[in-house]
This record gives sequence, structure tokens and C-alpha cells, in this order.
Amino acid sequence: VMASAVSKGPYIAGDRFSAADVYVGSHLIWGLQFGSIARRDEFEKYVAGLVTRPAYLAARAIDVPVGKPV
Repeated sequence: VMASAVSKGPYIAGDRFSAADVYVGSHLIWGLQFGSIARRDEFEKYVAGLVTRPAYLAARAIDVPVGKPV
């Protein structure tokens, strides 16, 4: 079900980023990082689109100083 939801467009609601992407994306990013969610091409592609968004990068810059491992 989740693979289907993230495969329909760049975001859960289609072409527009929404709160659903914050919710689903945070779970997928965390789950993939710690191995609690199986790696699937659909998840990897969806997460790759999220982590390159300017807002995500700006938040990461505040959250994790450059050069520090996550």
C-alpha cells in the first residue's frame, strides 16, 4: 500500500508537497536509515525527492552541523 502511495507522483497528494509528505516521509527516512523498513525502489525514489527539497536541506543544516555524522 505504501509503495503504491509514494509511486503516484512526486508527493503523496500528486504534484503538491503536503503535511502527508512530512508524516510519511519522516517515517520512511527514519525507517530506511535504521533498517526498520525494507528498502524498496519506490521508497528510495520518494525519499530522494524529499531530501533534496530546499526546506529539508535548510532544516538539516540547523539540525545537524556540517561535518557531523548523523
